[in-house]
Amino acid sequence: MPTISDVSVINWNTTEAKPVPSGLERTICSEGLCGSKTLTVCQRTVLEGRQLDVNARDDYHLVYVVEAPKEGIITFNGKSHAAEEGAGVLLAPGESARFEASGSKLELLHMVTPKPPAAVEGGLPGGPGYFFNRRTLRPLSDASGGRVRRFCAESTVRLLDGTRQLQPGTLVYFPPGIPHRLRAHGGPLDYFELQAWRSFKTDVLSEEPLGLKWYYDPATPGTPRVEWDQS
Repeated sequence: MPTISDVSVINWNTTEAKPVPSGLERTICSEGLCGSKTLTVCQRTVLEGRQLDVNARDDYHLVYVVEAPKEGIITFNGKSHAAEEGAGVLLAPGESARFEASGSKLELLHMVTPKPPAAVEGGLPGGPGYFFNRRTLRPLSDASGGRVRRFCAESTVRLLDGTRQLQPGTLVYFPPGIPHRLRAHGGPLDYFELQAWRSFKTDVLSEEPLGLKWYYDPATPGTPRVEWDQS
């Protein structure tokens, strides 16, 4: 039976930082650290006056601005964007981007996953990369209309044999086949949920009377909501 010890909980606030040309780098998910075979995650601090150049090469990269006391600059595909909190870039293989800390340091979350094998993509290869921020991403709400895709400042991860308390700056790695429950308390806090390639299947065990279905918020008021295909 899976136990709480099967889950890796890494807090970047206590993870050793390695000096790099752009500033500081903390590895918080890798095969050597928690057994993740297809995902590497680093928390990066780009110090004021420095820049981080990201070249995706053969992999997919997602770089997300966690904190930006003063907006920096994101350069992608020949265009410049504000490096504000909640902004970022998804890079497909062969693409690149630059993050400049012009007015203050930038705190980034940098995720890397290899290109899936052709059999996994199933004839549905991904498209080109793109820049995003909180104004361009479509929000999702649940079946009851009372929740959005957000977690809260104090959260717990619960398995059958125990509970672990979480805090901002924490990454939780669930190996395949590990059932779990996430329960939130307190004020709102954005979080990232990263899932495996399309070869996985998830069974959702929900206490919600309407089930754990999610819908895109309508672009035009009064129009029907469209269910998000979680597969």
